[in-house]
Amino acid sequence: MLFRSKVDPDHAALVARVRRWVFAHVPVPDDAVVMVKELACTESGCPAVETVVAVLAAKEQRKFTVPRPLAEITEDDVARGCLGVACSAKGGAA
Repeated sequence: MLFRSKVDPDHAALVARVRRWVFAHVPVPDDAVVMVKELACTESGCPAVETVVAVLAAKEQRKFTVPRPLAEITEDDVARGCLGVACSAKGGAA
């Protein structure tokens, strides 16, 4: 019996779009994984849904949160998130 996870193509496209923006604005090491996750926020004062973007590499990890759903994130959000974690701009629109 085979088990397959259902991947929503629209969700996958949104994740791919945010990942492209991360690569445009953050110097990503060759061994890094770029993770984009939409999460329900349970802390008081935070939005119901937020998106976490993380660059995970062997020697460093950088993470920032955008206080809105994945579908509403813009390239400017990624650029600002990058600045918030002291990343240097690599290129692309800011």
